[in-house]
Amino acid sequence: MANRDKVENPRFQKLLTEHANEVRLFKKIATIVRNVPLKNYQNSLEFKGFNKTMQKLLQKLELFSLINKLFNTKPEPASNVANAKKKGEKETKQSDQMGLF
Repeated sequence: MANRDKVENPRFQKLLTEHANEVRLFKKIATIVRNVPLKNYQNSLEFKGFNKTMQKLLQKLELFSLINKLFNTKPEPASNVANAKKKGEKETKQSDQMGLF
């Protein structure tokens, strides 16, 4: 705000004066803090791979291509036939379902 008088546009000068508090806040928000002590935490910040919990969640969400990229695996999507067998239900053929459309 010390160089506010050097702004040539009178409208901008007025805005800077009227909104000085907001300008200071925005500058503080936009400033990247670079003097954070990290020596004690350096080992814990090291990336050691994704955990199995994340992989299970991605499978539940059926994000198989992402699982393949992150875990270098090709999981098989759970099919309706496999789910039906687990529940003791009849298998439904795909051709029978296509007749509904």
